[in-house]
Amino acid sequence: MNFLYPGFLFALLTVAIPVIIHLFNFRKFKKVYFSNVAFLKEVKEQNSSREKVKNLLILLCRILAIVFLVLAFARPFLPSGSKIDQNRGNIVSIYIDNSYSMEAVNKEGSLLDEAKRKAKEIVKAFQINDRFQLLTNDFEGKHQRLLNGDELLQAVDEVKIFCESSIATGQSTGSKVFLLGRVTVLST
Repeated sequence: MNFLYPGFLFALLTVAIPVIIHLFNFRKFKKVYFSNVAFLKEVKEQNSSREKVKNLLILLCRILAIVFLVLAFARPFLPSGSKIDQNRGNIVSIYIDNSYSMEAVNKEGSLLDEAKRKAKEIVKAFQINDRFQLLTNDFEGKHQRLLNGDELLQAVDEVKIFCESSIATGQSTGSKVFLLGRVTVLST
């Protein structure tokens, strides 16, 4: 197990605080004299053993709370046993919003054409051994597989405006997705 921020492990020294409080928690009891002291000694011994166990459990809970809090800040992780193969390349998902609103026109043309141009720029920025996945509002099966750069460029050219009325006629099924932006890139 490794830690993302191992410097926080020095905070484990704070575990000493509840231990010190526990050790120096001397309670001065007031002595009260009774006529039958033997009976009271038996009751006192039962109560003191329960209190010791209770105090030890409280101490243990306090120590564990501090330890887990410090470990949470240190952010432990298990390193991956597999080596990363640089020849295999990245897997990049590109989302193009092809909803009806992308038919709007700005100074460079329609918003869909601009999104396609940006997607092509993103593809060209990656290396030849990287694989891509194209995501659109169609949610078609052909978009669920990984493509190389040339295949993705061809698939980007085929993206058309997705009309929501096709759901009503039963041509395709899917759920609505609300995203911020026109091109989203997810890389692993």
